Amino acid sequence: MGGGADFGEVLTIVIVAGGLLGRRMLMDFLPRNACCLIGILGLVVGAPLASAQAVNAYGYDNAGRYHTDNYGSSQNLNLNTNVDVSALKAQLARSFGAFSRPPQRPWYESEATRLPDPPLPQKSPSEQYWESLTARARAGSMDAIVEIAHQNLYFRKDYPQAVQWLQVGADRGRHDLQSLLYALLVDPAKGVRDLRRAAALLPKLAAADPAFKEQRGQALLAGDYVPRDVEGGRRLREEAADYSRKMGIHGNLLALGHDYATGEGGMPQDTAKAIRYYEAGIGDRQGYEGPQPVT
Repeated sequence: MGGGADFGEVLTIVIVAGGLLGRRMLMDFLPRNACCLIGILGLVVGAPLASAQAVNAYGYDNAGRYHTDNYGSSQNLNLNTNVDVSALKAQLARSFGAFSRPPQRPWYESEATRLPDPPLPQKSPSEQYWESLTARARAGSMDAIVEIAHQNLYFRKDYPQAVQWLQVGADRGRHDLQSLLYALLVDPAKGVRDLRRAAALLPKLAAADPAFKEQRGQALLAGDYVPRDVEGGRRLREEAADYSRKMGIHGNLLALGHDYATGEGGMPQDTAKAIRYYEAGIGDRQGYEGPQPVT
């Protein structure tokens, strides 16, 4: 209930109770007619108060009606209208401006106190040398090409890189790099074996080094990645055997005698030549000159 209704009800109850129950208490002090008069006064005054509508502090009763009495002609609060709080915001901004500013960087992150970034790790002398060597090789320096090929082949054991740089040198006519490339391409243990590519190197190798005539002759006799040429292969193998005899190497003499005797390796079978090459190889081992190989 509202404040007005509570007051009227309480007042009525008090006065009526005083009129009805105070009879005995006030009998000695007031006459009976005076007590009845007090009860009637309570009913007259309390009844209108009890029937009054409860009005809140903003002038509205329980039904939502606005009462102008003692509250003014204009409503104190219009619940259907948005309240303009711009002035309140401005006042709050002035009073609490520190809270509306963007967050500041802490002192330990300021430019004045921030520690410098650690320096980037320096490259070791070997790394710097390798970068310089690679740059010179790519620029076309033959010395750098040879060195980087040897480094990859013998020390780093990076055989794909070795093949790449050996091929660069071989294409530029370096016989030593051609022979290293050939040996790498026919070696099954290095993981870069490529017999077709190796066979393509043999013509240049055999033309520059008689020691490769044996491999070139065997490839022609067998037709390995090249057209088969029995006569050309036989001739190259005999030239390789003669060169080996001059160099004190007997393996080619004995191998050629064996192939002539058996017809293996694509060689035409020829017993007379087989005996002569066997005797040449064995005679050289015993320290005397045997029959000269037939050419």
